[in-house]
Amino acid sequence: MKRILLSLSLLLLLALAAGCSAQGEAQLDPTMAQQLQIDEAMAATLAPGIQDVDVTDRGTDLTLHVRQTLGNDRELYVLYDVTLAGTVILPDGEEGWFGPQTVTLQGVEESTAHSGSVQTAFLDKERQTITYLSYFSRGIPWPAGDLRLSVGDFVSDATSLTQEVAQVTWTPENQGTVLEGTVQNPAGEAVGSVTLTPFSLSYAFTEGAHLELEEINGMALPNAYLLDSQGMARRAGSASGGGKNWSTTFRTPLDLTTVSAVEVAGYVVPLGQGTAVPENWDAQATERAAWDRVFFSFGFDPGDYTYVNYRAERMEVFSQEEILGLLWTLQTGMAEGDQPVLYRDEGKDLWYALLRQGENYHLYTLQPNPDLPADSTEVTQFWVLAEPERTLPVEKVPAVEPVTVTAAEESEA
Repeated sequence: MKRILLSLSLLLLLALAAGCSAQGEAQLDPTMAQQLQIDEAMAATLAPGIQDVDVTDRGTDLTLHVRQTLGNDRELYVLYDVTLAGTVILPDGEEGWFGPQTVTLQGVEESTAHSGSVQTAFLDKERQTITYLSYFSRGIPWPAGDLRLSVGDFVSDATSLTQEVAQVTWTPENQGTVLEGTVQNPAGEAVGSVTLTPFSLSYAFTEGAHLELEEINGMALPNAYLLDSQGMARRAGSASGGGKNWSTTFRTPLDLTTVSAVEVAGYVVPLGQGTAVPENWDAQATERAAWDRVFFSFGFDPGDYTYVNYRAERMEVFSQEEILGLLWTLQTGMAEGDQPVLYRDEGKDLWYALLRQGENYHLYTLQPNPDLPADSTEVTQFWVLAEPERTLPVEKVPAVEPVTVTAAEESEA
């Protein structure tokens, strides 16, 4: 097993950040920063959710040392080391898997751990000491009082290394942000709830709620997007769950200041720390106005083209194979990321796809492959680039004012 080596630049960056911070303020451990791809700015944003724990339980076969936690009142990343006694023989190099069968986090006063989830990543191994980062989450806050982490019952493949379980206890002080909102139907009735943190998005619906589902990898799932103040969307990531309860864990922490609302299963819920939007905000109309301005900035008159919102209308316009081919051509996927919109030149059968990637807008001119066999299902051949890709810095395109429902209705009239 290979050690994860931290880059010198990252170590220096975090060391400088520590020197400039207020005395006594917890600094994100470089190992956790490396694993979660957290830079200095994001570490500062997440600072209220960081807690130095430094507690240890020494047993016969193993010693458990919790170094640091990051999170809020219902989610915690826990960074810890497990040192196994010399009598516990570990596999050499990459020869075999080994790990703990028991990894739980619960309130000391709880008889059993509340239903939740845990994800554990192996980070490092130095002789008999192994470093892990575990992510624990649950739908309700942790109980008042102390938390207890239990780790142990190590196995190597099918062989038991030790059945011993170590436990450490501490009082959580993490003050990470948790944002909550209510899902309402057009009649203003509450039909669900949404919870957003830097680490996850979860949403639940009542039995009577109508959900817009989309087919992803052969499964019908509720869509989930993060919207900025322009209504422009980024896919939140792959959803897990079932029935009326769903959640997504982000690969890297989310900057909540970039989110003004979320869109889940067709419902838009103003939420987040981004630019405030009016209560009667029309996210789709605002998005259309914003993309029209981007398209105009590339030198096109949006009024001369047919606009297609990729996430809402694509299934009515394209086949599943054409959609996959489109994503292949744009070199983007169905996971986290910005979503394209399209403008069609009806006369020339050209499709202009606009996509934001980082600090640039990208314009792709696509054309259905004229040489594609009628029965072809090879998605990589469905589209061809009719013109070279063009880019435009985001800062070159002025923002639009949020469009309200009333304003949208008046414009349609």
